[in-house]
Amino acid sequence: MSAIKKTETVTFRMDSETLDLIRRAARLQDRSVTSFLTHAARVQAERDILDQRVLKLDAAAFEEVEKLLAAPVQPNEDVVQRFRSAPKWAD
Repeated sequence: MSAIKKTETVTFRMDSETLDLIRRAARLQDRSVTSFLTHAARVQAERDILDQRVLKLDAAAFEEVEKLLAAPVQPNEDVVQRFRSAPKWAD
């Protein structure tokens, strides 16, 4: 499998404390700073784009969702009991 050819250059400035932190994290992952930053930026970009999903519903489906959201909440007895009991880790 051949690597993707990198043809673009990005230049930016940052404070030395941030760069030191990035270098340290890159070393922990056994990556170059370029590889680390490229990966981190890509992951964040994908998250931000996926976070902007648009749901398209026909009128009937939209009305059903509105009806469900407007309905009074029915207590879930299991959840109510969990809130009433002391957590196991709090002994």
